[in-house]
Amino acid sequence: MRDGKPQSRIVVNSDSPVDRRAADLLQDFVGRISDAKLPVVESKKLKKGDVVIGQGSTEGLTEDGFRLDDGDGILYISSGGDKGTLNGVVQLLEDYLGVQYYAAVAEDESLQLIVYNHL
Repeated sequence: MRDGKPQSRIVVNSDSPVDRRAADLLQDFVGRISDAKLPVVESKKLKKGDVVIGQGSTEGLTEDGFRLDDGDGILYISSGGDKGTLNGVVQLLEDYLGVQYYAAVAEDESLQLIVYNHL
């Protein structure tokens, strides 16, 4: 952020629903972490700070595989197919941005804690 404006953007140049979902997920969690709403754009002209979803080297990737790679200040999240970009975004969020997920307890369920005394 600089002067209240995000300095990065999320670039998606495909019509893949998985790539779009990956971009939305990244935008949502970056917003929760930093209060910055990164724009999701289509652009052939990349710039430093971009996070590019669905482009980059796919060599050696399996169907749900992904690759996080950077070059010239641009982060590429590439996919071997299917849910690869979504897996890549989740990996980025968990391992590099510290995101953790917790399950909510449904209203009709109860949560019981057992207290053990450790002496």
